[in-house]
Amino acid sequence: MPERVRQVIADVGEAEQLIRFAAAAQLARLDDEEHISQRVVAQAMGRPDAAFLSRLLRTGHFTDKQLRELDEVIVALAPQMPGAGTLSSLNIRLRGLTHRDALVAQVPCSWTWELLADPPVTEFDVLTQSSALLSIFMILSKAKRRVGDTRNRAAGKLTGLVNQLILIGCTPPTARNTDALVILGSLAKYSLRETSDLIKDALVSQPLGFRVWRAVTNLVQLTKNETDEQVEKWVTDLFKEAASLREKSTYPGRSLDLELAITIPGEWTSRAEEDWVRAFLLSRARDPNATIRERGTAAHGLWERAFFDAKSLTTAKGDLQELIAIFRSEAETHESAAGLRWIAATLGAILEGRPQTRFCNTWPPCEDPWFQAVRRAAEGLDEADIPVHLQSAFKTLFEHSLLQNAGVARRQAIDALVASGCTQPIVNALDSVLRSEDSESWLRSRALFALGFLQQRDGEVATVLADACRSAYTRYVSRSSEALAAELHSALFAVGDCFGVGFQAGEENSATRTIRRIKDDILRPLVHEEKMQHVSSWPVARAAVYMLTFTAEATRPSDSSSSRELLKILTSHPDAVTRSFSAWALAFRFAADGGVRPILGT
Repeated sequence: MPERVRQVIADVGEAEQLIRFAAAAQLARLDDEEHISQRVVAQAMGRPDAAFLSRLLRTGHFTDKQLRELDEVIVALAPQMPGAGTLSSLNIRLRGLTHRDALVAQVPCSWTWELLADPPVTEFDVLTQSSALLSIFMILSKAKRRVGDTRNRAAGKLTGLVNQLILIGCTPPTARNTDALVILGSLAKYSLRETSDLIKDALVSQPLGFRVWRAVTNLVQLTKNETDEQVEKWVTDLFKEAASLREKSTYPGRSLDLELAITIPGEWTSRAEEDWVRAFLLSRARDPNATIRERGTAAHGLWERAFFDAKSLTTAKGDLQELIAIFRSEAETHESAAGLRWIAATLGAILEGRPQTRFCNTWPPCEDPWFQAVRRAAEGLDEADIPVHLQSAFKTLFEHSLLQNAGVARRQAIDALVASGCTQPIVNALDSVLRSEDSESWLRSRALFALGFLQQRDGEVATVLADACRSAYTRYVSRSSEALAAELHSALFAVGDCFGVGFQAGEENSATRTIRRIKDDILRPLVHEEKMQHVSSWPVARAAVYMLTFTAEATRPSDSSSSRELLKILTSHPDAVTRSFSAWALAFRFAADGGVRPILGT
């Protein structure tokens, strides 16, 4: 029997380590729960060598094709197993979509035009047709053939697919949501003229357009080693609007514009009079009105971006030393003092590290109670139902999901945990942090974000989120605080993220009953709360619209807490973004008979 290889996450920024961990976790569950060994999986992949997978899991590099084959085998053998079929999605999130082997949907080229003749009805139709078209573009490009003829032939179809990819990409996070945005950015590489205005319009006018930044980031990742003046100019011009778009964003703390900034090649800014990306990151890191998550992501982004350039690294060291002093000074009076001190501590650890690393992979000493709460929750994973060879990696990724200040690495840690398919122990650990008296608002906000992204849609998670919403709401109405408003915003968004699209809200079960109680007990009084009219509380109003939109239920007579009735009230809110978001939701989400329309069917 092939041995189980111990997985260690030594560098959270190393894609190969995260992919090996997720694959090892899925294979362990397949063995423990379905009694299907690695030998059987290897044979099904066409590899007679029983130790094939063990070697890859030790120090190997899974190719795009191998991950797709592994997904296919696991789905065929255990289709209901959590995480089955998600390795390819994790792959393109971490490595990017650089080869057609990485495409989640593989369609023979001979089928493409016949396939494109049919109108896409479901998300799967959209992703399959988009992948088929993208596959042809990739082949033509590698063969040094003109893409234009194929693009012109598909022009009308391409516009419709791009609009639908944007719609899918703006919905609550699922594997399909991310795949849609990655494919959108990849299509833009080959058809920028046809897609640029649609992408920009989504960023500017869509209530959830902030998520489309990820598609632009993917476009930059695909072209950063090429000389593409058209892409460079378009992205540069678009980025000039990032600061103003943040003010209208329903979730500025998500920091997707910062992730784009970190990705932009140094060559682009070296041709300008000043490094405008560095200036942008510094501005956000210094901004006292930005969230702790944004400031940490921006500060660490300065280092990430400069890490491979010795000249830029010298400048970044000076920037980080300045920011450390700012954060420590602000911590004297800031309501999230511990969060600022923690950013300063991790920046200091990076500067002092030998050898220096791109991300903070070992935590600096901290005796604060909130830090000890995280450590206790991590140690509790030793008692969870996790295979011994995976326990260390699970603990490391859990800690990074809360303690890592580099936003990209923190999200990648969560992505890897989701792909493992073993999320229940992480849910319990996050619940422990949320309930701890030693936790702080900025830390609970991170825990709530992680909980929403884990996508474990059951009654237990609904109860955890409901309790977190009640606690956040109680603290919010008791005193004015930007941090408490941000926590309530995170709690409401987490409910929408977890129980939005992909969860059948119309089905009667413990989860839907709990979500309904959140609306009765929290959202109904919240929309009438006088404090909600104040500008500092507008982010809470926007989050309320998000949750109501994506957990909408069929309208019941005389139900004052239904999503539809509460959204109607919010169309009169003083915040223009809340008003337009509510009107947008009411216009497409509800049928004339009171039923709820599917997102893609609108």
